Amino acid sequence: MAAQRLLRDGITAIHDAACPPPAEAAYRILAAAGRLPVSVLMMPHPTALLSGPDVDRLSGPPTGEGDERVRVGPIKLFADGGVLPAIDVHLGGVPLRVGSLFPGLEDNLELVASRGFRVGVHAIGNAGLDSALDAFEAIARRHPEFDHRFRVEHACLASGSQLSRLANTGGVAVVQPGFLFHMGRAVEGVTFDDARWLPFADVQESGVVMAASSDAPCTFHEPLRTSGYGASRRTSSGRVLDFSQAVTYEEWLRAYTVGAAYAGGQEAERGALAPGLQADLVILDGELDPDRPPSVAETWVAGRLAYRAGGA
Repeated sequence: MAAQRLLRDGITAIHDAACPPPAEAAYRILAAAGRLPVSVLMMPHPTALLSGPDVDRLSGPPTGEGDERVRVGPIKLFADGGVLPAIDVHLGGVPLRVGSLFPGLEDNLELVASRGFRVGVHAIGNAGLDSALDAFEAIARRHPEFDHRFRVEHACLASGSQLSRLANTGGVAVVQPGFLFHMGRAVEGVTFDDARWLPFADVQESGVVMAASSDAPCTFHEPLRTSGYGASRRTSSGRVLDFSQAVTYEEWLRAYTVGAAYAGGQEAERGALAPGLQADLVILDGELDPDRPPSVAETWVAGRLAYRAGGA
């Protein structure tokens, strides 16, 4: 079972970033029956991927509805695509524009926010990120009373000024250290004048809250493994991509726990070891070494042992 594999790898909670109505219903049924081994933050999305919001779903439970086992998260929207992201940069002074933007993002965000939902916007390219930031700023002006906690999913190519804009909106960057292995090789040696690839250190320095994510099944799901790539900046070729953007292994573990809980609006519920929070914890075997990551000795969920290496 997939959830048992997650427990084996030290994962006690997930954000399902494209959760159609039938999946929401299935999660609730499993949780009610006590058969959901990990907690789920459901990010509503239509059955068809890369679609605008499901208008019928906007009449249902809003962001935050639920409990510590199953909770409604932000709605997933798209600024650009995954295979061909929207990029607008300069390479050696020469303009380079590729990809395309999804239309209607600001209107969709207004529709979603007016119904009490937060959003997570997929933006891989820097032009996609600009589109998301424009929409965030417009909605924040119209609805200043709401804690929007705008999420950018990916932010693979960004400038310092864009990250400052995201910080000023109180936004969150949900980033994937495993992308260094999967896409880093393709951009080795490609340095733009006005944006960086996978700018993780810049995210932290800008004051943006950084949450770590796997983007599974598109890349590895194991946090201990992917944190190693984020700390070493090593790609699948064995070379290092822009080590100035490395973040320590310990900080990646924080991004997978405290940062992820904040991105889900669950910081009062989980993400740290503190009185009153969900008693999820993982016991590691080994040093916090990005080249030789530790393994999971035990995984505990809500104060109960859910996995122990070697069985028993």
